[in-house]
Amino acid sequence: MKDTLLQSVRDFLSKNHQGTKPLLLGISGGGDSLALLHLLLECKRFFSLDLHLAHFDHGWRQESAKEAESLKAAAKELGLPFHVQRGVCAEGGNLEDNAREQRMSFFMQIYKKVNAQALLLAHQREDQAETVLKRFFEGADLFSLGAMSPIDQRGDMIIWRPLLRSAREDLRKWLKEKGLQPFEDPTNRDSRFLRARMRQDLFPYIEKSFGKKIALNICRFAERVHLFKEVFEDKYQGYLKLCKSSRWAVWCDFRWFKDLHRFDYQGFLKYFFHHLQMVPNGELLQKMGDRIQEGAADQSFWVGGKEVLIDRKRLVVFLVSMPGEIDWIIEKNPIGEIPCESLDPWEYPLFGRFLCSASYVKKGEVCAFRNLDPHHQKEISSSVRSYKLPLRLKSLYPCLVDSNASVHHFFDVNKKCNNLKLHNESVVFSINFFNN
Repeated sequence: MKDTLLQSVRDFLSKNHQGTKPLLLGISGGGDSLALLHLLLECKRFFSLDLHLAHFDHGWRQESAKEAESLKAAAKELGLPFHVQRGVCAEGGNLEDNAREQRMSFFMQIYKKVNAQALLLAHQREDQAETVLKRFFEGADLFSLGAMSPIDQRGDMIIWRPLLRSAREDLRKWLKEKGLQPFEDPTNRDSRFLRARMRQDLFPYIEKSFGKKIALNICRFAERVHLFKEVFEDKYQGYLKLCKSSRWAVWCDFRWFKDLHRFDYQGFLKYFFHHLQMVPNGELLQKMGDRIQEGAADQSFWVGGKEVLIDRKRLVVFLVSMPGEIDWIIEKNPIGEIPCESLDPWEYPLFGRFLCSASYVKKGEVCAFRNLDPHHQKEISSSVRSYKLPLRLKSLYPCLVDSNASVHHFFDVNKKCNNLKLHNESVVFSINFFNN
């Protein structure tokens, strides 16, 4: 009789396993990870696998230390390298989330140490269904309802889940046929944990009420979400290429984007912030998306301790706490064009590097609008106001005070104020730009 579980793992490795780099298997000793271990061992008939085992002992139960020793002995008997670490019970917060973060941090450490090709995890169909349903009830956005993927990435670590479409029941039957006995973790039935309550109470209740099994259909839904997500990520990758950045900020203008629909305001925002490794909550993401779509002016938000400015369909993220000293680099334009004519005045305070025409011959002082004396601020205030800058950027707007104490917009294309002396094609001004 054909071993469908073995065939599915073999097919997965045929598509993804390359070279001789080790594979790291996260093993708990429970039924799922024990089944994956022995399926991989059987796959050694078809592939050259350098398999390492990693076990994280959460230390929640007295017997867990003995189980770790048993796994270590089994790995030694199989001739497999074994890595183990005992966790620390963190006080406060979500116990399950804290444990998961500790476990993944340990896996990452071993992954880098052995230079693995991938970390293999034994998540199966019911795990996926529980994750999708949990995220749905938590109010997750559409893309997050894809939950786990057979191939995923966390930082620099590649994650494989060959059993994601396999049923827990089939894995238990396979173990019984092979005469393999997994550890039974009583915390999987502990009602203190949400996963246990979903597994023991919620899913049986829904299936009894609905009259059929639901895990496979939920997994199929997650797979369709992943396909849907791929389409939009291709689109958003194009948008991301249009975004601009300086040494201290990243910004984009939604007016640059083609084929922009209502869904994209939040969809691209999530993609954009994920690229910056920032995670706004769903409510904040919706609020920012709404403000951009409405064209709201001068709106400030905070995400992960960083300031986010939204103004007339434009968004800027200040990546760092602004330093007191910032170098402005003003470069000679080799073809003598009007300086920065391709740059929106809205971006001047953020860019930090500009072209200027060869006619600039005198040296002046560059400073922020907020640092001008009241007389000079009044002198050019109306012109600066015409650019409709939000207050945050108006205060940072670069101005130039020449040797006659006259003040100019540094990038006023109409004046071409001749007041820079260029040395070796460029000149650097160091100014107290963000200090009061």
